[in-house]
Amino acid sequence: MRACAPLPSPRWNAYSSFCVTITNSSTLYPDLAAGESADTPFAPFTFTINADVPCGTPIEFALDSKANEGEWVSALTIVVGQTPLGTACSSCFVPLPSVVPSLGWAGAESLQWAPAGGAKFYDLYRGLHTDLPQLLNEAVDSCKRLTTTALASGALLDEVPAANSIYWYLVGAGNGGGQGAFGSATDGPRIVNDAGVCP
Repeated sequence: MRACAPLPSPRWNAYSSFCVTITNSSTLYPDLAAGESADTPFAPFTFTINADVPCGTPIEFALDSKANEGEWVSALTIVVGQTPLGTACSSCFVPLPSVVPSLGWAGAESLQWAPAGGAKFYDLYRGLHTDLPQLLNEAVDSCKRLTTTALASGALLDEVPAANSIYWYLVGAGNGGGQGAFGSATDGPRIVNDAGVCP
């Protein structure tokens, strides 16, 4: 992902650990008297950010300016998905993954699912049969059982519901842009609102 527009600077240094690749540049200003100002074309620089860094992540830079009379440093924060002026950069945003097309049991304690287009990871949710209607509204309906990059849970689902209860499971695909949709039930699209990690 490349910066959406060149940034003016004598020299910039990245302070972030977010896989930032930066190309430095420098600009020479004309001699100015004290208190005088002038518009000077800046030499641009570009930087790239790892595509897995989510949009909206702030990344800090520092402008290190030097002159005959001294040196000063000022800070700038770039938000992933915006130009330096704060306007949105649509080319940055990662399309959400598609719906997981199928989910089924691979064994007595293991689920497996088909890959979803654009997915980087999968979240598996667990709920009680009494909470199934909540998948159609904003109420809490489940807990998050695990997050994985695999296409199966592994033999981890050994929990047993209380008497007269049934557990259901649902898997959703995610990537740097967020979590994709969960498909539709008979009465409308599913809306997952989990209560956090399953106890």
